[in-house]
Amino acid sequence: MRAHAVVGIAVVAVASGAAFGAPSVIVEGTEAPTALWASNDTPGAMPDCRVEWTLIYADGSHYTEAAIVDLPAEGSVQVSDCREWWDERRSASLTVVTELFDAGGARLSGSAYGPFRSVPRRGLPVDGWTAKSSRGAGEDLAFDGNPQTRWDTGAKQRSGDWYLLDLGRTQQVSGVILDARGSAEDYPGGLRVEGSTDGKTWQSLAEIADVPAINRGGLVRVEFDPTPIRAVQLTLTAPHGDSWFWSIHELSVLSPDAPEASAPAGAAEEPVVAKAAPAVAPEKSVLYFSCTRGFRHSAAPYMKPILTRLGEENGFSVLCSEDPRMISKERLAGLDCVIFGNTTGSFLDDSQKVALLDFVSAGGAFVGIHAATDTHYDWPSYRDLVGGWFDGHPWNEDVKLLVEVPDHPACEPVPQGWVVADEIYQQRDWSRDDVCVLMSLDPSGTDMTKPGIHRKDGDFGIAWCKRYGKGRSFYTALGHREEVCDSPVYQAHLLGGMRWAMGQAEGTSTPHPRPE
Repeated sequence: MRAHAVVGIAVVAVASGAAFGAPSVIVEGTEAPTALWASNDTPGAMPDCRVEWTLIYADGSHYTEAAIVDLPAEGSVQVSDCREWWDERRSASLTVVTELFDAGGARLSGSAYGPFRSVPRRGLPVDGWTAKSSRGAGEDLAFDGNPQTRWDTGAKQRSGDWYLLDLGRTQQVSGVILDARGSAEDYPGGLRVEGSTDGKTWQSLAEIADVPAINRGGLVRVEFDPTPIRAVQLTLTAPHGDSWFWSIHELSVLSPDAPEASAPAGAAEEPVVAKAAPAVAPEKSVLYFSCTRGFRHSAAPYMKPILTRLGEENGFSVLCSEDPRMISKERLAGLDCVIFGNTTGSFLDDSQKVALLDFVSAGGAFVGIHAATDTHYDWPSYRDLVGGWFDGHPWNEDVKLLVEVPDHPACEPVPQGWVVADEIYQQRDWSRDDVCVLMSLDPSGTDMTKPGIHRKDGDFGIAWCKRYGKGRSFYTALGHREEVCDSPVYQAHLLGGMRWAMGQAEGTSTPHPRPE
């Protein structure tokens, strides 16, 4: 076998190379956005500027996100790599509206960009394809046209893992796209691509390394000279990290004989910057905060337009952010609720920790979703605020829930004995003595023989609430899977918990014993 060549990688969204201007916000990208920049050509630095961007999808769903940046003199700073802006399942086009404000709140600039367009399937048609792999199962899920399904190794990556695709007949092939954006960290740290016409003799097509430097949230594209082949073998040569699976949600095979698809029929030709007016005038203001310094749940960004819609329908405005600088005394002033949505790891400094606790203890609302308990293990006061810490998830399947406080706003919409498929947490440093358990795992409809169960008492809280000073805290462990986020029952459950936390609805927060 001849030596492998190192080839260049072209991500699907190619930067357009726009020029920077006087205080402004610039979106780079052609087919899809690749980077958001704030720039400044004045001779003076501009600290504490606020960048806001609104993403508007073809169906009208939208959300607004914010970050704080320090603009250097005659320079620029990247605000976002845009990797989670796109949602091909939700939309065929995406419009972006940007605004830039100085530290005093004065508006510096604003622009509309788009429409960017989705081309979810590329290259050769999948008819006649078959596949096998070194381990894992469901190889055909990598090319079933559904980005929510995937093939994966079923365990952490290791060198030598391979995925072999048979195209059914010999064809000209010029590249492959491995899309793992639904499991954004599950991409290879190194990859070898080989081709064969008979499945016996293989030739090197490409070898890549340093994938994180060119990866876009799990999307990797490899191009090589057109070659007649029938089978493609992808071999992992270096793991990415020490705990991630290798996943392929969608695999595309590029060919000069099969041009990449054009924009979908009916895609808008001009930016559509209008969005629906709220059905109910906002009375409350909510910050949805989804910063991660550990595992990144796809549900974290997925919830942004969902919460925005719930707010517009129920009288509260939602601003999204992943910037810890949004957690400050000044920026929390005027807010009613802070949601930690699938946050992981540690990200707040000492002053930000004080600001959050002071905000809630003075009467603010705190809401935690799913991985909010997989957050700040270095901060005991945070455990007191959220109610416990993550200690594994034995279940990621159908489980049965027991509604313990049926008349609580977070429980009224939930049917007793609700069977839901989600990743179910167990918690440590958690006790019924200091939280009011609203829902728990019902052992009568749940597999209690799963490995990894640590709690000897068999008590697994799913949702609870508590008072914190003059404020209120509500937590739900549900919200790992995107299909759960889409569930009307889950949305009503979360909305009820938020309304209770903001004092819009009343319900008990008194701890009680486990039901017999």
